[in-house]
Order: sequence, then C-alpha cells, then structure tokens
Amino acid sequence: IDLEYKISSPYYHSIDPWYFQYEIPVVRSEYYFEYPDFFTFTKFMRGYISLSLAKKNKIFKTVKRQTSHLNYHKMKVIEIVDDDITVNIEHFIAENVPAFVVEEPLSTPNNYISKIQFELASYNPKYNFGKDYSTTWSGINDFLLETSSFGFGLKKGRTIYGAIAPLSAKIKGKYPNPKDQMNAAYIYVHNRMKWNGINSIYLENNLKKPFDNKEGNIGEINLLLVALLRELGIEAYPVVGSTKKTGFILNEQPKLSQLNYVIALAVIDGKQYFLDATANYIPPGMLPKRALNNQGWLVDKTNSGWINLKPSQKYKSHEMITAAMDESGNLKGKIQGSYKGYAGVNIRSRVSKAGSKEDFIKSIIDNYDGFSFDTFEITNLDSILKPVKTLIEVNVTNQSIDAGNLVYFNPMMFDKVDENPFKLKKRLYPVEYNYLEDETYMLNLTLPEGFTVEEIPESIKVVFPDKGAAFTYQVRQIGTTLQVISQVKINKLIFLPEEYDLLKTFYQAIADKHAEQIVLKKI
Repeated sequence: IDLEYKISSPYYHSIDPWYFQYEIPVVRSEYYFEYPDFFTFTKFMRGYISLSLAKKNKIFKTVKRQTSHLNYHKMKVIEIVDDDITVNIEHFIAENVPAFVVEEPLSTPNNYISKIQFELASYNPKYNFGKDYSTTWSGINDFLLETSSFGFGLKKGRTIYGAIAPLSAKIKGKYPNPKDQMNAAYIYVHNRMKWNGINSIYLENNLKKPFDNKEGNIGEINLLLVALLRELGIEAYPVVGSTKKTGFILNEQPKLSQLNYVIALAVIDGKQYFLDATANYIPPGMLPKRALNNQGWLVDKTNSGWINLKPSQKYKSHEMITAAMDESGNLKGKIQGSYKGYAGVNIRSRVSKAGSKEDFIKSIIDNYDGFSFDTFEITNLDSILKPVKTLIEVNVTNQSIDAGNLVYFNPMMFDKVDENPFKLKKRLYPVEYNYLEDETYMLNLTLPEGFTVEEIPESIKVVFPDKGAAFTYQVRQIGTTLQVISQVKINKLIFLPEEYDLLKTFYQAIADKHAEQIVLKKI
C-alpha cells in the first residue's frame, strides 16, 4: 500500500505528530514539514528507530499578501502585493521500520513508538509584532498558583474553608495523631465525592460547588482533599501530572497541555504520603496505576519542582496450602491467603467487578474443575488499611494422575506460570512494571500411608545479576510431609531492552519448574 497526502493548516499552534511506526511494518515513511521563516518550532523525537534521512533546507517563495493604506481622500484602499518569504523545509525518512508489537508490561505505546512532533516556540512576522510562545515549568507553576481555576481556589478565605471547618474540628477531636487525621480526611473525601470520570487539573467554578454536589473531576476532588488537609494543619500540596495512558511528561517541553491529573501530597514528620481520593480500593499513601507515571510537578510558591511518583507499596501475596492426600490421590485441606498492597487492591477490584463477594466466590469455584470448596471466607474487604485475608477449605479430585503403582502430582495448584509471557525475538522498548512484586506460594502436603517419594523436582534459585528479579523453588521432605515453596520477586520497576533476553530466560525457568511433577510410589 502506497499513500501520499498533504495537509495545509492555519493552526500553527498545534502541529499533529508524524508517526513513523505502526502496528504493521512500514517499508518507507517520509515526512516533509514546510513553514515560513518567521515561525520558530522546537522539534521532539521519540522512539528507537533510526532515521535514514533528517535534513533542513531553505527555499525562497513569492506569495500574495493583502495590505491596506489610506489614499489622498483618507479612504481605505486594499491591495494585493507580492511578498518574498523564506520557507524552511524539514525532511525526514525512515525505512524498513518494524511493527510496534505491544507486549505487557508496558506503560503505554505512546512513550516508545517512533514519532516526531513540532511545537511552536515563537512567531516573528515581517510587518507585525512578534510573540514568544516558549515558557518554563516555573512560569506554569506561577500561573497555576494565581489562576482562579486552580491555586486561587485553595487560598485562605475562600468559601470552601467555611464549609469544611466543622468537619476539620470533628476529625481533630476524634484523632489527635496527624497521620490518623490524614487517613480520616482521605476516607471522608473518598466516600463523599463521586468522580465524574473527567481527567482535568482545573476547577470548573470553585471548590464549594463540587463539595455541595458531591461530585467532581480529578482536580476538584483532590484539591478539595488538599484544602481539608491544610485546614487540619497538615502540610499539603497539589501535584500535577499526567495519566499513564497519556504518556510521560516531557520535561524539555513545558506545556500545560501535558497535564491532566492532580494528586494530593501530605507531609507528616518529614515523610511524604501521596493521596488520590478518586481511586477505589486504594489506601492512603498509595496511588492507582493510572497515576504512577514517573513524575509530577509539586505546585507551591517556595517548594515547587519535580517529584517522583513511584509506588509506595508492593504487590505482595502469600498463599499457604495445608493438605493431606488419600490413597486415591485426592486432597483435602485448607488454603490461607494474605494480600497486601496492590495485591489487596486487585482482590477488592475483582470482587467489585463480580458484583458481590458471593458472586466472586462462585466465579472462583467455577474456574477450578475438580475443586470443591466447603468454606470460602474473605475478610477485610472494606478495611482498606488492612490486608485482604482468605480462608478456603477445599477438596481436590483431579490434581494427580494414577499410573499403576505410581502417582504423578503437580504441586502448583494455584499461581502456576503456564507459559513464558515474553515472546518477542527482540524488544526495543523497556519492560515496565507498575509496582514491585513479591508472590509466595507454599504447600505442606501430608502423604498417605503406604506411599513413598520416588522423585521430586530439583530446588533452584535464579537471581538477576543486579538482583532486579529472583525466583526460588524449593521442595523438601520432612517425614511424611512434602513442603513446596515457590517465590517470585520483581525488585525493580524497569528492565532495559538489553535485559530482555535475561528476563525471557528468567520466566522460562519459572514456567519449566512449575510444570514439573512430584512422583509418588505405592509400596
């Protein structure tokens, strides 16, 4: 398919980006950008594709220009005259561009797909006054502090403080500790306010209106939280950023248009707590995945600047199965689970999507053929400050294979890695995890009388050179009990493209080990 087109646009403030890369391979992508010399543009390039050509030329053109003047009788006369201008032509070519294949985990393709973008920096026409469109993040900070749709709404004396003063007094009376006050303020705003689904840093009117309506956009809800924290006497700031789906903020491109998200930052005894009262199932001090987008700008008169938005907690799950096998190879026992941090958020979210705790339990039961559950309990679902706990009493009838005097049994009844998630021959962009991970699976299996262990998987430990990831698999026999432990740890958020082959090997070792069987022999 060959395609060529031309866009002539009067909208010089906003030039559409040109993509050299798509979800299908591209043999050749060629881009010309022509603009008069009295415009100055700043160029931004993203992606990992090398250009075959990138050059800039100048040509001279004669164009028609409309002018006017007053004649002898002081009447306005309009004339069309010739005007000589200089035109810049920037020319770019990329050849044999591979398809951009999306493979998780990844923040967003927008961060890495190859493209070029021009931003207007200044306008200096021949016959008129010019204008500088460039700005700085400090300038944006000052604008946000003073504009009525952001910082002005947080100033003392605004109507919102009169509305929340009784609430602040009530919280102070109940919780003398500042951290408990912060938690109470967060939970109050989270429970009272409904997010309307709009990502925006601006107030539509003031903070009082969304507070009264119990509904608002991202900026309104989290600025309201900042106001309440300040009313409590807690050091608090708004932090502006962008959603993960939008892509990283380009520091070298100071533009308000990059910002579509606001979170609250509380500082207590020198420790920072990030807060997003629009996020469901997220305890104070944690941010939802959509807000974990590398960095944000702290808006303040004296403390402004970039701040890292890294996850404060891990995805941490621990499952322990205590079971006994009968002579037919069937199992009976209990499963105890503990889910902290983002693992707890995941469970709460899944229960919500199922509709109820009962529907969630039913979906789990339906998912496991040969499993019957006598008891299925979930606790702390509504207590977001605590880990989610589960207790399951289970009977399993299809986990083992009877082959005469031998019984084959896969001990990974849950959390099994069936296949390697990394399948690309080469990945040109980083592997990006949302948060650190720590998943532990433990099985304590009591063997029936008349059975001996014929063969067990070899214990292994696989660790990245920089300890960025680690996998431990251990099987041991203690009397008539077999103990199996599998632990997978992801200890850093970003793995560079040159580490991709190591990561593939790492996950292949997990998949291979999780597929191995324990062999029992009947005496």
